[in-house]
Amino acid sequence: LSKLRVRFNKESRYRRLITAEMDETHLCYSTKKLGGGVRADASVGNLYLIDPAVARGDTMYGRILGLKTDLTGTSSLWQIKYETFPRRSRSAEGRAPPSDSELTSVIVDGEKGSIHGCDTSVELAFSPMRFVYLQQLWLEITDYFF
Repeated sequence: LSKLRVRFNKESRYRRLITAEMDETHLCYSTKKLGGGVRADASVGNLYLIDPAVARGDTMYGRILGLKTDLTGTSSLWQIKYETFPRRSRSAEGRAPPSDSELTSVIVDGEKGSIHGCDTSVELAFSPMRFVYLQQLWLEITDYFF
């Protein structure tokens, strides 16, 4: 997805509340051939939240959320990796199913880059971002969604 823009309006006040823009969003979903499970990778190039009041001169801050612009080399606001690992059964390995103690312990091997004893793994990476907190605006955004 190269670009998406959504405007959120408050009908009761007849005004534009906020504009959300998303650039260069990528999603990759695949299934594992050996043992089953899935892997999904997603990255949002940049997510801007823009206060439309800046066009009228009502506020000093137009972008209230987005990538920090003074840094070079950052191209993604956040990245997420999601992966599932199927539980091994008797038929898969020819041995008895794991005991309760084996099911509750998680083993992470950093040298080999492997994880055992869990069903899912989620990795999140955030880049430096700019966040402007304006009390009234964020209260209105919260009121809009909740």
